Amino acid sequence: QMSQITDEELFRSSAFAAYLTDITESAVNQFKRKIRVWVSYNTDPKAFIACTDNKHIYINAGNDITNSFPTRQLKVDSLIGLDAHEIGHVLFTDFRASKVYFDEMEAGRLYPTPDYTLNEEETEALQELRDDLIAGALNKAVLMRAAKQIMNCLEDAYVESRIIDRFPGKFANGICLNNIRFCEMMPSIDEQLKNGNYKFSVFCNLLIQYCRSGDINNREGYSGDVLDRFYRLLPIVDNAIYDDN
Repeated sequence: QMSQITDEELFRSSAFAAYLTDITESAVNQFKRKIRVWVSYNTDPKAFIACTDNKHIYINAGNDITNSFPTRQLKVDSLIGLDAHEIGHVLFTDFRASKVYFDEMEAGRLYPTPDYTLNEEETEALQELRDDLIAGALNKAVLMRAAKQIMNCLEDAYVESRIIDRFPGKFANGICLNNIRFCEMMPSIDEQLKNGNYKFSVFCNLLIQYCRSGDINNREGYSGDVLDRFYRLLPIVDNAIYDDN
């Protein structure tokens, strides 16, 4: 029976969901939290991979990253890694602060107000951003979408660094396994530009790769403004990921 059961039957079983729920609650119980894990199986490339509403964790076991692994044990490790990532959001993401941040942007304001010294270039950029936020609905929508993409990249890396530090066993192993495979599957910079990707999208993909693995895919040795901007912002990225605040 064990040899005949399919991945879908195993991962969609109540027993597997209960297993993930058990290891999840072992991580969050010290904070008096109750989290239940739900597992689905959808192989559509556009389907979600994993998410949380801070009360439940939802995992799609049919996602491309998990399915790319050759053995069932590696697939299980991958799913544990996805679970661990969402646990990181439950434990370390400040959902209320994120809501305030985007509510303020929706109102045409930036939150929090910078309380540090800006150089001339940064001052001009900040004013340009504020002007765009009140210039019209389209400008605001574009800026908010860009801000959400960047914040998601940084937030994912932020919570993963803390989960790996606190739980250096199966959780850390699963997270690292998924991150390495994700970066292996990412097209190079040249491939993305030739495919017509916008430069901002390429930049965000570089940011995701770096945040997940500490490296980027630049097989063809691309040099240009996208990479120049990426390297110029790396110190800010590192501070955002590893700062305790």
